[in-house]
Amino acid sequence: MTSHRASRRALALTSLLTIGALGLAGCSGAADGPALESDEQQQSQEQEPAEEQLAFERDDLGDLPDDVFGDVVWAHDLGLMASEVSLVQGDRTFVVRNGDAAGEKVLVALDADGQEAWTTDFAEDSGHFLGNHFAVSNEGGSESEGLTQTEVTDTVQLLSYDDGSVTDEFDDVRISKGWLMSRKDDGSGGDDDMSAFYDENTGEKSPYGMSKPPGGTPDDPLPVAGVPNPDGKLRDLSYHMRVPSLGLAFLSHSINSPEPVTAADVDTGEVRYTFECMDQFTGGGDGSFGTRSPNGEYAVYGNVVVSADEGHCYGDRSFGERTPKLSAVDDSGLAFGKVEGDSDAKESAVMIDFGAPGVEGVLYDGAAPLGIMDGGIAVFQVYTEEGSFVVGVELR
Repeated sequence: MTSHRASRRALALTSLLTIGALGLAGCSGAADGPALESDEQQQSQEQEPAEEQLAFERDDLGDLPDDVFGDVVWAHDLGLMASEVSLVQGDRTFVVRNGDAAGEKVLVALDADGQEAWTTDFAEDSGHFLGNHFAVSNEGGSESEGLTQTEVTDTVQLLSYDDGSVTDEFDDVRISKGWLMSRKDDGSGGDDDMSAFYDENTGEKSPYGMSKPPGGTPDDPLPVAGVPNPDGKLRDLSYHMRVPSLGLAFLSHSINSPEPVTAADVDTGEVRYTFECMDQFTGGGDGSFGTRSPNGEYAVYGNVVVSADEGHCYGDRSFGERTPKLSAVDDSGLAFGKVEGDSDAKESAVMIDFGAPGVEGVLYDGAAPLGIMDGGIAVFQVYTEEGSFVVGVELR
């Protein structure tokens, strides 16, 4: 990877036009047969015509850098139904598409070969991606469920990312920014009637806390947005996102200020490190989770790339940097995304090594992956006149 990074950094940072509407490559024909064929062979070919297959090539995704991206290994046809790749994690790519009925959504889980692994239906705005589960919420209840008209409850079912099975169910909860929050008052005091957080893997509950509890002092050991705060250092910080694979939550005084971003341990509240965004921390992840690398050692979120030990924020306009929206990162920390165009160019794809200065980011005239699956498969979504496709491309 070192030689690849050196070659990428040597590329000039010129403004490049993004690809236009992407078209499907023509279907490849069968290889030429023998000069003479028997009548039986000809009849067999007429009775069993070769199945037409979609042919995707690298050119269909634009001018992808040769030292980073290899061959297209699979393509999944989503048809004309409005669909969007929402999460790539482990050996699954998750696509949310419209259902047949109004207000209905369908979650489609694709496996490492681009084949459908499982699906589930859910009502619009009721599905949420958490760290290791897809959560489906059901607001309220009915008398047929053993509840009176004044006795209602909110339930959340956690579905396994692996096979869609229900692994747990919670009552009287809501989901906000990737957290399971209890509606029940446990006496600790809370914001918006939220009094506790549930751990999605263990079911354990911890107090929600408040930034400034009534009658309290800045040193009161109440948690901040689910993160323990034993020494008061996290007081008055605003929660932005967390990366479960790193065990970190990221907080700052304001999401639109250049003040330092704090990486805190979600179990102990210990401050691991801080870093600055010179212009702003843009965010941009789904459900306030960083999109992680397959090995779980890196994550990207908006214009930020983080690891367990350090974080980097891009978009320092005082140095001529363009603010990226990062969508994927590989096991070496190489991040991918899009950057806004300037007066001479439209939006371009960008890739940048972990920790490298923003001016060393490499622009290229192609698509940016939306995530990296286990095995080093970069996942793209392609829109054509024939419909939408999810495409897997190997990383070199």
